[in-house]
Amino acid sequence: MKRRTPTPAAIRAALAAQSLRTSARWLIHWRDRSPTVVKYQWRVPLSRVLGEHVACVAAEPLEDGL
Repeated sequence: MKRRTPTPAAIRAALAAQSLRTSARWLIHWRDRSPTVVKYQWRVPLSRVLGEHVACVAAEPLEDGL
């Protein structure tokens, strides 16, 4: 019988991947101006950052402690 629930290793990997895609600080890259830093109160995913800044060409998470 195949296992239907995720293994503990799969759960850890999914949580680690999710933490890499969320941050409270993001560096937003623009086509026509210098990059800017955007700060959020809580950690937000890349999809929210790109959705709120539709003119940006890229965004990268920054470490929260800086």
